[in-house]
Amino acid sequence: MSIDAEKLCALVSSRICHDVINPLGAIGNGLELLSLGGDLSGPEIDLIDASHKNAEARVKFLRHAFGETGIGATINGQDVEKTAQNYCATSNIKARLKLANSLPRPEVKRTYLAIMCMMQTLSFGGDIHVSQSNSGWKIVGNAERRRNIKDLWTALLINDFSTLEIEASNIQFVLLSLELSKAHKIPMLQENETSITVEF
Repeated sequence: MSIDAEKLCALVSSRICHDVINPLGAIGNGLELLSLGGDLSGPEIDLIDASHKNAEARVKFLRHAFGETGIGATINGQDVEKTAQNYCATSNIKARLKLANSLPRPEVKRTYLAIMCMMQTLSFGGDIHVSQSNSGWKIVGNAERRRNIKDLWTALLINDFSTLEIEASNIQFVLLSLELSKAHKIPMLQENETSITVEF
């Protein structure tokens, strides 16, 4: 049996996220049951609740960004929007998405990876706007202060990361490049003093 390495990595990611999301759901149910038993408040409970929501938002988003897309699978557009907004909120970034009612999972994967790339640029906070049209996808990041990672964006544009040190923190750029190549899409980048835009 021969399995493509990229597909294998996606399947492993899907399995990890699947196994982690179940206990997170149990924690959420436990907190809800505790709240029904009486007055449950205080900084300790608030911290547990916030941490649970943060972890759940991250796992749901990363499952689509790194996991297997399947064949012919689609996702509800509102779910895609809510998941992205919750994930971005964990990094002090506001996300606004204007999407169709139903989206193919490969498109969601590419878009989520692009959002992750944008979030690394906006590591000091900001907002991200995502829209789609007949011509493709547009992801715009706005912030007064941005990280200088032009080398990663350049590598994405030319689909060549051979001269860069790839780490876990920037693997989304490599994965997005691979996904765009598979879909025969060419990314375009525009940048000014306050915003950066990637289209594909």
